[in-house]
Amino acid sequence: MHLVSNQTKHATRLKLWLLALVIGCSGGDVLILEPVPNQVAQVGVQLSVELLVLNAAGRTPRFRAVSDSLPDLNQRSTAPQFVPFGGSGAYFRWIPLGQDVGEHLIRVSAESDGERSSISFRVLVRAGNAAPIFLRPLGSGKTIDQGNGVDCFDVPIQVQDADSTQVRIQMEPPIELGYELNQSTAFTADFRWCPDQQQLNLSDRFLVNLAADDGDGHVTRKAFNLLVRRRVGSNCPGRSPAIEHDTAMQEPNQGFVEIVTRVSDDIGVIDPPRVYYSFDPSSIGFASDLEALSVENSERISGTELDGAYSARIVLPTPQDDQPGPDRLFYFIEATDNDDVAGDCDHRVRIPADGFYEIPVVPISDVSAVPACSPCQTDSECGRGLCVDLPGSTPVCVNTCMNRSGSNGVDCASTSSVGCCMGQFLIFCDGDEIREVDCGSVDACGWNDSAQRYACRSSGQADPSGQHPRACGASSGQCQSGYSCSDSSVISRSGQVATVCLPDQNQCGRACEDDPYEDNDAINQINSPLPAGQGLSRLKLCGDGQRVDDDYFGVFLAQGHQLTVTARFQHLLGDVDLSLLNNEGRIVRASVSSTDDEVITQCLEPGFYYLHLWSIDRGIDNEYDLDVELSDADCCVDDQAEEDDGPNTANEANDGRRYDNRIICPGNEDWYRIPVVAGQTIVTTLIFDHETNLDDLDLFIYDTDGQTNLTPCCNINNGQSADRDERIQYTVERDGTYYVVVQGYRDAQNDYSIGFEVTSEPSSPANP
Repeated sequence: MHLVSNQTKHATRLKLWLLALVIGCSGGDVLILEPVPNQVAQVGVQLSVELLVLNAAGRTPRFRAVSDSLPDLNQRSTAPQFVPFGGSGAYFRWIPLGQDVGEHLIRVSAESDGERSSISFRVLVRAGNAAPIFLRPLGSGKTIDQGNGVDCFDVPIQVQDADSTQVRIQMEPPIELGYELNQSTAFTADFRWCPDQQQLNLSDRFLVNLAADDGDGHVTRKAFNLLVRRRVGSNCPGRSPAIEHDTAMQEPNQGFVEIVTRVSDDIGVIDPPRVYYSFDPSSIGFASDLEALSVENSERISGTELDGAYSARIVLPTPQDDQPGPDRLFYFIEATDNDDVAGDCDHRVRIPADGFYEIPVVPISDVSAVPACSPCQTDSECGRGLCVDLPGSTPVCVNTCMNRSGSNGVDCASTSSVGCCMGQFLIFCDGDEIREVDCGSVDACGWNDSAQRYACRSSGQADPSGQHPRACGASSGQCQSGYSCSDSSVISRSGQVATVCLPDQNQCGRACEDDPYEDNDAINQINSPLPAGQGLSRLKLCGDGQRVDDDYFGVFLAQGHQLTVTARFQHLLGDVDLSLLNNEGRIVRASVSSTDDEVITQCLEPGFYYLHLWSIDRGIDNEYDLDVELSDADCCVDDQAEEDDGPNTANEANDGRRYDNRIICPGNEDWYRIPVVAGQTIVTTLIFDHETNLDDLDLFIYDTDGQTNLTPCCNINNGQSADRDERIQYTVERDGTYYVVVQGYRDAQNDYSIGFEVTSEPSSPANP
């Protein structure tokens, strides 16, 4: 917005021209810098002011800008730039910062051959469109552990805003009695709350709604969970939740780590699993100090509370000037069931059982690209890309398509010979020099079909052939297929300004066409039971980037059979997993892998069963075929102690106890956990009949990590003979929970009894 009218501007130019003419006639050429009207600028948006010099006589003046209220103006990385045009004129280019909000008097001087002319004009800098960003607290919540005697929540808060000098941090309703928030600086505050017993009797999960208001119409909100970790009882009946997790990895070019977990429970997990994490290496020594860790609540992306896949996203902190980005992430996962609704006799499981998972991460500034259309909240999640709002969509990451090498964002190396448009400006090259023409509006700069180049006074369209992008700095190789460079600059969620690669039709992804059996997204939505011995083809799992469209099918068995279910698909096109559920929706068996196809073979009693097809890939778009086969083959039916096929579902083994009527089926293992202290010896006796190798069972002892086999095959004197019965013993070197595993030799099956003893005598040399 100019504060001087165009008529006044033209009159001023005429007077200056007449003055120059008079001075010229008197025999002297005086350098004159034409006055500039006052300007209005916006934080983060480039201000462009045309500077005209009279009587330059072909000389190229040197320009300089200063301001008493902006003492660091020329020392900034975004210092004003002067882009020459017409031999003696220049464009004054400047991008104001958030600290510049307000009015400033700027003096510009032009100097040539000892002559100098100066002008002054005012610039009113207004706040931009950048919204506040919460830097702290990390994660979605904080936990206090009643078992450690911690009674209060203390949460430091920090925000940043690219175009504001201060932000008001406040709470929004509902506000629990006792919530306290004190703002300490322009961008920091402290929250504290000490819940009383009456509040704790009502819930163990509370919410504080934080809001950051920059006073310019931008309010950012953060819902932060306050979690109370209650004590749980011991020796409680029922089963503990089973957690399956493959150590996470930071995907290339992503500013976050996704933690995917599968959790199953006999009653069901009411609350999603929690991921406790830290980027501080010192945290690995304080695994029990939950107050020192950040926590992220998982979100169920597939399945049910009985057997579901969960995801938690841990955003990597943005490197600060005085603090580099993290290079390691430490985390563990915890799930608690709710078997005892009225009391505390519930089961809590964490993995790993001791310590943390530890993975390398790459600081955001080192990430070279961005996965387009990934959901985001800030630029920090998008690597070198930006987080932008698309119409009718959540914010997503996009790549930038502007070449920023030149002083004004472009150079002749990146500018097409037919020119290009940067907003309302026509950009073209005159030799090696950039030239710029103000077309008056964004729509006025576009393709001139008769001239076969970009020009002003056009319809504002791009080259219909697609050979020459309209936006400066764009090229056919800079935006991947399905994306086009924006016609003008956009402002990111963090206040950055750039031209970006926007998805065609402003919509991320393509519509996934589901199969005709929809809607079968839940048990109560299934179609008629699948006929035995037949299959279905061209089924489809679809994901929208947030959740996966589960598929459920029913199977009815009039009599006992061996059921084989096969899901056939190409893993490279999207991972599909398969679960078999009983008539109550509880898992009987599952097939989860990272290869093509999933197969379940299970002996079943008469009844109704469900097949659950699901995926941990929230953006999946993959077809699969489903085959259901029945066989009258002799079935091995597992014992009542199942599922105990791994360390997370191991049964407890007590010293001096014997357990009878246990069964090993082909491909099955039975796991037992037993706590011991350093120097003690685990002695286990396995009793079973043996006629052939098809009956042979073996014993193994695994370390506390549930991964390391301390007694690998094959020691015939210590658990792995080729005869009836087995006996194994092992002296441990450190305290912890170890695992005894019963395994069929080459898929053998048999019934057995097993007994456990813990002694203080070391194992003999013959039996280590």
